[in-house]
Amino acid sequence: MKFEEKFEKPLAILKAQLQTKEDELSAEAKEEAKTQKKQAVAEIAGSFWGWLCDSLGEIILENGDTAKFLDENADMIDLGLLNDFVNIGEMKSAIMDTDISQCCINVRTLSQWIKVELRRARGGDDFEKLSQKNKLELEELDKLNKEIAEQQAFRRSKIEPMYMKPEDCAKQIAQLEATEKQLLDSVRKNKEISKGAFLSVEQKRENMKQKQDLQLKLETANKFVAGLPSQEGAVEMKKLTKQMHEELFIKLVDMEAVAKKTGEELDALQKKADAMPASEVEGKVSDAINNIRDMVRLTAKRLGIEPFPLFMPSDKKLPMSELQKNINRITEFDPRLFKNDRVPVVGRPFVLIVPATGNAVFDYQTNSIIMPTIAPGGNYMASISRGMVEYRLDADEEKVLLTSYNGASPDLKKLRSLFDLKASLTKDYITWMTKEYNGTRIMPKENLKWFQQEIGPNKNEIFIPLQYQGYTMTSKEFNKLFDEVSERIKEAEEKEVDPTPEDMWVGSLLFYDMGKPEKALPLIEKYVKAKPNHLMAWYNLGHISMKQMNKAQAKMAFDTFCKMDTSSWWSKAVRDIMRGLA
Repeated sequence: MKFEEKFEKPLAILKAQLQTKEDELSAEAKEEAKTQKKQAVAEIAGSFWGWLCDSLGEIILENGDTAKFLDENADMIDLGLLNDFVNIGEMKSAIMDTDISQCCINVRTLSQWIKVELRRARGGDDFEKLSQKNKLELEELDKLNKEIAEQQAFRRSKIEPMYMKPEDCAKQIAQLEATEKQLLDSVRKNKEISKGAFLSVEQKRENMKQKQDLQLKLETANKFVAGLPSQEGAVEMKKLTKQMHEELFIKLVDMEAVAKKTGEELDALQKKADAMPASEVEGKVSDAINNIRDMVRLTAKRLGIEPFPLFMPSDKKLPMSELQKNINRITEFDPRLFKNDRVPVVGRPFVLIVPATGNAVFDYQTNSIIMPTIAPGGNYMASISRGMVEYRLDADEEKVLLTSYNGASPDLKKLRSLFDLKASLTKDYITWMTKEYNGTRIMPKENLKWFQQEIGPNKNEIFIPLQYQGYTMTSKEFNKLFDEVSERIKEAEEKEVDPTPEDMWVGSLLFYDMGKPEKALPLIEKYVKAKPNHLMAWYNLGHISMKQMNKAQAKMAFDTFCKMDTSSWWSKAVRDIMRGLA
């Protein structure tokens, strides 16, 4: 049953009241309207999740298309949007105003999450893990193909200027690249043969013939490269070509084999899932959805309101760009948020957007910050902060954080109840993220000092975004990233061009983190020229310049920062540093 059909009566009441001018009603009529609205809101809030479970359950039991239902009702299921109350097209564009997949924490809508739960119910956790693994493998394949194409383009750009006219070598370059395509196919075939692929006598003959043909073409290609007009250029191009053939081609084919194997495993899991009884799938999905329902009801109950899912004209919207900005602020102002024993086991929590009214809440079962689409008073920063601090406290299994906070001031020492301590810390955390961040000092002195020491960033070090914090990566992952970025920087230097702004930024962070500020400094100097509006880049330039005893440049960088940011916590921290430089 469609949502509009299921809730036809309460929706009609709400719609009629929106069209009625309240000042034209008598006191008795106003009271009656108030009662009707309360009942309509309670009915929709109380039965929304039941409608969702029943609708999905019916489709699952009939082996229907759940994805089609979720896609057709995504505006309602994800954002609580109905054309009866808002212009869906305009409102959806205003809310989904950025690619939220670029956020430093995974953000999912309810329909996206349900699709994941459906896959998990049918194929278990292995399906999701394999899907993620396959996605990363395909991304790596795409990156390798692009790298090969870029190397070929670079080689072409170096060879053509060696001739009077580019067309003088166009044919030979085209033949070289065609030979490399044939070489790549040969490497693929050799890989299959090494893994036991059967070849008939005729296929073996054909394979041998192709190898001989390829060998002749490779000899011709090598002669062309070795005989380039510039001897120095010939040496460089020979080295580059050899590297492509012996490293990149092999790496590409190996990754193709890995991705193919993962794809086959996913297909096998899918077949197994297709054979699972529909009733078992329906039960698992209903349990998962009902858990979210219970958490949504809990956060609304704390406020004494109904978890109403519909977005009304008077509600303040939350654009995804704003949500991303809020999450970035939290990870910036609480850089050790995910530094706990739980993350290596279950990973970082994700943000789950649900159509409801209330504050964000952490759910241990799904490892998610459940974020209602409608926040009390429209204060979404306070809402997501509450969810994050709940995660902080839940992950603090030994109560180390609470014990430390308890001793931060004489007033806090008086709090003996665990409930009171958590409530006080939650309140201060929200103040830290909303008021103190903006430079408004309202927190008690002792409490503020504790937050600066235990929660906030180290103002004597550079700013490092969450994804590049050392604790968020294994040593292997850090070294892999460092090798990739430093290799691209080295290649750019050899080509006598600047690295990409992204590589300059990331490279400066990684070199500094490795205790090499002398390597980080030239990168961040170039980066601020390329991206002069990147506020925290100036902050980092100031700190790295200080490390390198370049006092004048440090002052200039910090002064630029303070002109761009006049009142935040960061600007006050910078002014404290500048007083020490005077």
